[in-house]
Amino acid sequence: MRLFLHDQNPERMRATLAALAKGGMRAELLDAPDTVRALPLLSGAAAALLPLVLGQNDSTLELVTEMRRSGAENPILIVTDRRQAGEAAVLLDAGACDVMALPLHAGELAARLRAAMRHRNGLVQTEVRIGDLVVHLDGSDPTVQSRPVSLSAKENAVLCLLATHRGRVLPRTAIFDLLYGLTDYQPFAKAVDLHICRIRTKLSQVAPHLRDYIETFPGRGYALRAVPRPDTPAGPERVTQR
Repeated sequence: MRLFLHDQNPERMRATLAALAKGGMRAELLDAPDTVRALPLLSGAAAALLPLVLGQNDSTLELVTEMRRSGAENPILIVTDRRQAGEAAVLLDAGACDVMALPLHAGELAARLRAAMRHRNGLVQTEVRIGDLVVHLDGSDPTVQSRPVSLSAKENAVLCLLATHRGRVLPRTAIFDLLYGLTDYQPFAKAVDLHICRIRTKLSQVAPHLRDYIETFPGRGYALRAVPRPDTPAGPERVTQR
């Protein structure tokens, strides 16, 4: 799971980073509030899978309000030094998805981030099943008939993005924002197409018919089938909870 962290309190930031690392997550640090304010520029489809963890300070409420008014769709989780019900209620009403107080428990933090992502995407499930392909939205590898398909972190992120918008065509810009938004690194022009090609290849190595699950729409983008082809061995679409 790719996520951003902005906290002007060094001690609290270290505690948050430690909890994220223990939960198997690594945050990209956004040092300046102006960088956080750039998040509304990202594609909404991608932003909904890019959580933001904010350390609370005197300007956090204003920042969250400004981001939501500007169209930011990122899941936002606030970390505070201590639990204050009234303060938390105000932040939630402003658009934060969750508020957690120190000390942080790694498992709970990871679960709350996943829940915030589901909420921003209008989902209740932690996995998407299309025929015999199961895409796990917690960042773990997809499975085909219980067999894992080993993907890189970027490939998995792309597949999760397609799965949460299955049946819809996503432009290359949305996929690019998910992978490289707010980073200084600018990959070559065909980077997105290369990730799609690698995902197709790895899926087809487990089950050949899965190569056709990701459709290309020239000049528009990519889409993951909402249901498998009628002539494939896959069963009907099901969405399950773990």
